[in-house]
Amino acid sequence: MRTSTRTAVCIIVPLIAAAVLVAIRVSGRHASTAPPIAPHLITSGQATVDASHPGASTTPMPPGIAIGPAPRSQAAEPGIFRGWSGWTDAQRIAAVGPLANATSIDGDVLVFCSAALDQQQYSTGLRNDLANVLVAHAADNALVQRLATMMLSQHESLAWRDYALQHLARVVSHAPTPATILALIRQQVDDGPASLPATALLQLDMLAQQKLWTDTGDLDHAIVTMATSTTAALPNRLTAIALIGQRRLVGQADLLRGLVAGPTEPAIQRTAIAALGCIGTVDDIARIEPFTTSADPALVLAARGAMTRLRPATP
Repeated sequence: MRTSTRTAVCIIVPLIAAAVLVAIRVSGRHASTAPPIAPHLITSGQATVDASHPGASTTPMPPGIAIGPAPRSQAAEPGIFRGWSGWTDAQRIAAVGPLANATSIDGDVLVFCSAALDQQQYSTGLRNDLANVLVAHAADNALVQRLATMMLSQHESLAWRDYALQHLARVVSHAPTPATILALIRQQVDDGPASLPATALLQLDMLAQQKLWTDTGDLDHAIVTMATSTTAALPNRLTAIALIGQRRLVGQADLLRGLVAGPTEPAIQRTAIAALGCIGTVDDIARIEPFTTSADPALVLAARGAMTRLRPATP
């Protein structure tokens, strides 16, 4: 997903995200020159998706976002997927997973994967692998629009909407106007359901590192707002607090010190300790040390890690 002059590198967001968010198993290979999937989009401006549409959302689509297609029927099985209809979920994942790292893929395989992505009865793990294949080998504006539609669709599971958001962030540059997609991702921080606000923050942080999201002031403000919110879901607050450390928001060290002092949720206290270990000072070691004798093993681990990061580097 992110050194200081200290010997220990601060990496706390991936640990938090692994516990509270859906994680994509991202392919390590760049997109190939395999033929793109032909777009099947109904271009529209502000239109609201028809509620009878199986993949519809009742949320008006922002300008520049096309309404995604009705789900495709499953395509004919290519040779490598012969027998697909009788396979278990594990067998399908085993067949699809490695394709994201293939140097090239036949067009009929891509068409099959594209159609399979729309099958809502498939597991999120399988759909994730199918999306990885399309992102690696067929990323284009049509895929951008499909993922945006899935992210907004109230007919999709919350887990898959979270996955779709993550994949969408990976293909932003394939949109004709990336700013529109970036604004849509930013909107999920304020309006997204369940874990989507935290996932959106994590994706914006990633995009900021890639210089695709340039309003870092807005991102940092959104992080602090979520971290201090009394109404945000706990997993979302945990991610925001972790990002304060991850992004080195030194000006928020006192906020973290307050959370460490408590009283607050144990998970918030643990995360604040870990984050303070990234941006605090040597003086914070005394503040954190009492937690090393806690009965909570996770709290002890967080405290020890933070103290290690805060100690001056030895020559």
